[in-house]
Amino acid sequence: MSVDCDNLNPPLNIWRYFSNVKNENYVIPYISNLIAIYLLLEDRIQLSEVEKYIYWYLDRVNIRDCNGISGTVYDLEITLDGNEKPLNIYDSADGYAGTFLTLTNLYCRKKRDFSIFQKNIDKYLHMAYLIVHLRGENGLTISDPKHPENYLMNNLEAYGGLLSACYALEKISHPDFSYYKEHAISFNESIWCNFYDVSTGYFYWAIEDGKKYPINPDKVYPDVYSQIFPIAYGLVYKKTQIRQNLINLISEKLNPLKIPKEQYFMYRSMLPLEQIFAYISQKYLPEL
Repeated sequence: MSVDCDNLNPPLNIWRYFSNVKNENYVIPYISNLIAIYLLLEDRIQLSEVEKYIYWYLDRVNIRDCNGISGTVYDLEITLDGNEKPLNIYDSADGYAGTFLTLTNLYCRKKRDFSIFQKNIDKYLHMAYLIVHLRGENGLTISDPKHPENYLMNNLEAYGGLLSACYALEKISHPDFSYYKEHAISFNESIWCNFYDVSTGYFYWAIEDGKKYPINPDKVYPDVYSQIFPIAYGLVYKKTQIRQNLINLISEKLNPLKIPKEQYFMYRSMLPLEQIFAYISQKYLPEL
């Protein structure tokens, strides 16, 4: 089917890099965020297209959603002519918010203009506070109030989102900068304390009811794939040996040509993202 990309609504214009656009499309904003991050890092998309998607996402941010929380966005069914049906579900509130904050930060840095953050500050603060709100007694985020498990991938995405929010808040001289910086620092400490497996040199991929799940080095997903995230979000940039262990594992066990497309996008984004988050981390968390 021939698709006129110029007339697609913003999420479908992003989604077409992931899947063939059909008459009816199940669109997951989290994956759209990953695609847009990858395209920005690779300079494969115009900033104007990312801007349209960012505004589209902001227009759909929930205030008190089906779980009673704000700052989320639902998965949708979107037709080729642009009709949208929100499905009142999402896979991970922390991951969606974190990746969107990271996407906006990347966009603003590329454009050298943080006015989109300033103009929509209430919605961005809803997302930043959502991450804080989802942190439990162990300092880690849960996917949503009905799913209290802690996942390494989601937590690193949320951590990156808080760092991104800090960077933007400082750029616009917002008074909440210090509040979120303190949460970013404590979040970093909680991730190390709970997820790092000293016995293996890798990170647990999940924690459920206090039980920690070590990775199986011979299982690509979620085990090996999850180890991309401590690198991508700058967690191990100063930990030379730990970082190298993760790089070696990923290089040996993960074939980028054999993983699903959304995982490929994240794999390709790993090192460019690390450069950005290493810089932000050195700025706000130099002692860590």
